[in-house]
Amino acid sequence: MNFREAFPLYRDKRGKLMPAVTWGKPETCRPSETFGPDETYGVPTGPRNGIFVVDLDRGHQPGVDGLASLAEAAAGRDIPDTYAVRSPRGGVHLYFKWNPEHPVGNRTGVLSGTDVRGAGGYVRAGAGYEVISDAPIADAPAWVYAITGRKGDEQPAVSAIAISPGDRRWSERIAKADAYITGQPPCIEGQGQSEQQVREMAVHLSRTLELPIDTSMQQLEPFFARCNPPGYVRDKMRRALVRAADGQLGGQILPGTFASDSALLVG
Repeated sequence: MNFREAFPLYRDKRGKLMPAVTWGKPETCRPSETFGPDETYGVPTGPRNGIFVVDLDRGHQPGVDGLASLAEAAAGRDIPDTYAVRSPRGGVHLYFKWNPEHPVGNRTGVLSGTDVRGAGGYVRAGAGYEVISDAPIADAPAWVYAITGRKGDEQPAVSAIAISPGDRRWSERIAKADAYITGQPPCIEGQGQSEQQVREMAVHLSRTLELPIDTSMQQLEPFFARCNPPGYVRDKMRRALVRAADGQLGGQILPGTFASDSALLVG
């Protein structure tokens, strides 16, 4: 299966495959057919490639079988014959056509062992990912859409625009983030300005400095400690960072900011 947008991955110090480019920018991607047979690559889900993926864990966690959970949710209805891939850990990725009338986001745990990857997310493909059904990508039936909308842990797989620690700008961005956060006044409960401040900080960290969400949260810990009561905006900030990374807060990558740099050095 060929996808019009795919991006390279690299292994971090823990051996985990991570995006090697700021894959939220289409110009950093290329057709999947340009990757060699020994390369694993990322495939953006959502409207960019016209797909969403139901990710089924099988055997990675004791007693967890996402395929069995999906079959139970199907309640006797057929699971569509669609393009499917087995992951290196034995999980199964079921691909479905993107329907703009039924947008799908990214959620974990919609069923036991079942995650969903849609707009703003990605899945890995290529080397190590075995095609187990080469059927055309099918339309999702209504019962699958019902599952994708279930309450789970909403999260982007990775911020679409975040740089990685291997990027040559990483140390500079961390230093700039520290200086920016240090200069922010603490949020005080009841003063009525916290929502706007959280929004502005999230946009700056995610959109201008292009930091991963988890990295931003780590850098923000001293700020959270200064707030009154301590940490009371922590959950609000994480939600704002997620929305900023997906472009939902209206943050722009402005000309002349760090985000205008294009050269990447990836480990």
